[in-house]
Amino acid sequence: MKTKAIGLFLIASGLMIYSNIVLANDGSSVHFDLTFASDDNLNLSPDKNLAVDDTSTTANISIGSSEKLNDTSMLNLNLNASLSRFQDTKGLDNNAFKLSAAYLYKPGGKFNSPIYTFSTDIVLSDSKTDIRDQSILTAGAAISGRITTTLSARTGVTTTSAESDSRVFDTKSSRFFINADLSLSPSITSYLTYSFISGDSVSTLSLNNPTAETLKVVNQASVIEQDPTFDQNQIAYQLDTKTSVISLGFNYLIAHKQAIDISASMISSEADNNIDYDRLIISLSYLASF
Repeated sequence: MKTKAIGLFLIASGLMIYSNIVLANDGSSVHFDLTFASDDNLNLSPDKNLAVDDTSTTANISIGSSEKLNDTSMLNLNLNASLSRFQDTKGLDNNAFKLSAAYLYKPGGKFNSPIYTFSTDIVLSDSKTDIRDQSILTAGAAISGRITTTLSARTGVTTTSAESDSRVFDTKSSRFFINADLSLSPSITSYLTYSFISGDSVSTLSLNNPTAETLKVVNQASVIEQDPTFDQNQIAYQLDTKTSVISLGFNYLIAHKQAIDISASMISSEADNNIDYDRLIISLSYLASF
C-alpha cells in the first residue's frame, strides 16, 4: 500500500533521528495514558435512530524531549504510539504512530509573557478496516500565557490533510480553538475548550430500508464508497461541514506525576441541505509521567 509505505518510511526515519536526540538529552520524559470513552454517534449519523454508540479503550505511550535553543526559544520533539479497541465496533480498532515537533518562543521573561508555538505532526493510522488507513499531516500555530496565578489561556489554528487509498477518507480541514485552564486547588484543574472546524467530514449510513434522509445525504455527498466498518451494506460519504466542539474537563492529581482526567465533548456539525448531526463523547483517563 503506497500510503502506508510512505507513512512507515517517515515514522522509521523519525525514530532513527529521534532516538539519537532523546538518548543524548537529559530533558527527555516518558508519558503513558489509558482512556475509556463512550461515544453516542460513532458513524456520525444525521438520524439519531441510526446512530451507532459504543465504548472504547485507548492506550498511549509517548517519549518527549526538550532542547533549549537559547534564552527565548525551545524545541520539543515527541514520538507517540497508541492502540484503540472498541467493545462492539471492531472495524474501528486501530493502531497509530505519531511524530511531533514544536518550536516555542517566549520573547519576555515576565510572569504573563506570551508563548508562541509553531508545530507539526505526522501520523500513520492503521485501522482494522483497510479503507480507513490514513497518513495525516497537521501544522499549527498557537499563543498561550498566564492571565492570573490560577488562570491560563491558549488559542490557535491548525490545518490537517489526510491521505488514504480510499477517496472518501482523503480529507482536509482547518480548526480554530480557544482554551482556558483554571486551577481550583493544588491538585484540581478545570478546563474549557471551544473549537470550530471547517472542512471534510466522513459519515457512514446504512442502505437497508433507505429513508428520505438517506437520499438527501447521497445527493449532497461529494464522495461515496462502500464501508464495511459497521455492516456490509453501508456506505461512507464525505461532506463539507462546519463543526463546533465544546469540551469541559477536570484533571485530578492523585500522586506525584499521576492524574485522573474526566471530560465531556459536545459536537455539533452542519452541512448544506439541512444535514446535521450531534455527538457526545465522555472520557475517563489515567495519566502518568516518568
